[in-house]
Amino acid sequence: MSDTPWPTRTAPLQPIGFAYEIRTGKMLQREQQTPTDEFVPYLKAVHVQRDRLQLEDVPLMWASTTDARLYGVDKGDLLVCEGGQVGRSAFVNEAVDPRTVIEKSLHRLRPRGVNSLRYLHYSLAALEAAGWFDVLCKNATLSHLTGEKLAAIRIPLPAPTPQRAIADYLDRETARIDAVVEARNRLMAQVWARRDSAADAMFRKAAGCSELVPLWRLIQPVDDVNHPDDPVLSIYRDLGVILKESRSDNYNKTPEDLTKYQRVNVGDVVVNKMKAWQGSIAVSEHAGIISPDYLVCRPRSRGVDASYLHAILRSPQLRAEYSRWSEGIRPAQWRLQWDKLRGIRIPVPDARTQRALARECQTEVSVSEALVEAIARGVAALAERRSALITAAVTGQIDVTEEAA
Repeated sequence: MSDTPWPTRTAPLQPIGFAYEIRTGKMLQREQQTPTDEFVPYLKAVHVQRDRLQLEDVPLMWASTTDARLYGVDKGDLLVCEGGQVGRSAFVNEAVDPRTVIEKSLHRLRPRGVNSLRYLHYSLAALEAAGWFDVLCKNATLSHLTGEKLAAIRIPLPAPTPQRAIADYLDRETARIDAVVEARNRLMAQVWARRDSAADAMFRKAAGCSELVPLWRLIQPVDDVNHPDDPVLSIYRDLGVILKESRSDNYNKTPEDLTKYQRVNVGDVVVNKMKAWQGSIAVSEHAGIISPDYLVCRPRSRGVDASYLHAILRSPQLRAEYSRWSEGIRPAQWRLQWDKLRGIRIPVPDARTQRALARECQTEVSVSEALVEAIARGVAALAERRSALITAAVTGQIDVTEEAA
C-alpha cells in the first residue's frame, strides 16, 4: 500500500495488525439458537461518533456465552468502524453495559504488548482527516473497512514510550481545542434559540388573526421520478433544502442509479420523515432531485406564500406536532408519514399578512444565520487546526518532549 498519508515521519511504518489485535463483530442474531443464549446490548457503527460513543438507543440481540467471550468489550477497548464512517474510532468507557457485544460493522482493537491504543486512535484520526479511508474503501454507495484492510494499514510506530508521550500531548492539546469548540457550539445554540423565538412569535401572531387549516388542503404528496440528470439535493435541519454538492460534511454517498430519486420543484415542501420532529422540513428554493426516503409535497394552490409556509413549518409549535404524530419505538426510529402530517393544522392569514409576518421573521432569521455562519467558520478552522496538530504529532513533526517542557 502507498505511504502517501505519511509524507513526513520519524518512526518506521508498521502494519496496524503487527501492533494491535483486531476482532470484527458478530452477525446480527435475531432469534435464540440455544437455551443458554442471552438477549444482550450490542454496538454498531452508528454508535461510534468522533472521539466518543453515543449510547442512546442501544439495541439488543441474542448472543451465546462463546459470542460474549469473542465479541464482548472491556473498558479501554478501541472500537473502529468497519462500515458507516469507516475508520472512525472511539473508546469503550465505564458507561457501557458489561454484557455488550459488537456487531459486524465494528472492529474491536486491543494492544499487542504495551503499544498505546490512544496513539492508534490519533493515527486513525489523521488517516480519516487525510481522506485515506475513502481511497482504501472504494465503492459507489457503501464503504467497508474489512479486518484485513485495517490490519494491513501501515502507520508510523515509534517505541511504546514515545507513543504514550505523543498521546499525552494530543490529549492535552485537543482538549483545549475541544473546550473552545464546545463554547462556540453553546453560543450557536443560543443564536438558534433566538431564531426559534422569532418563528414562535410569528406563529402566535398568525394564529391570533386567522383560522387553522389542515396541511392536506395546502399541499399534496407527489412521486415524480426518472430525472437522473437533475442536480442532487439534500435537506439540513438548520439550512433547509440545499444542493448536496455545496456541502463537504455530507457523507452519504449518492448512488449511481438516480432514477428513483424524486423531483423537487422550487416551492415544494421536502420532509425528512425520520427527522421532521427535529425541524428537518423546508420549502425548497432549488430545483433538483432528492432521495426517495424523503417526502416531497407540492402546493395545491398559490394561496400560501412560500416564505411564510417555510417559516411556519419550521416553527417550534410545528416541531412539537411532528413529535406528537411521528411513529416508532424510540426517537431514532421515529417516522412522520403523510397520513399523520396531512392532518396537522397551521394558521393561514390573508396573503398580505403572510408576507408581512414572513418578512418580519426573516429579518431576525437572517441575523441569526449570519451569526451562526461566522461561528461555524471559526469552528471549522479549529477542526482543521486539530487535524493538522494530530497529523504533525503522529508523524514526529512536533517534538512533544519540548512542547511539554
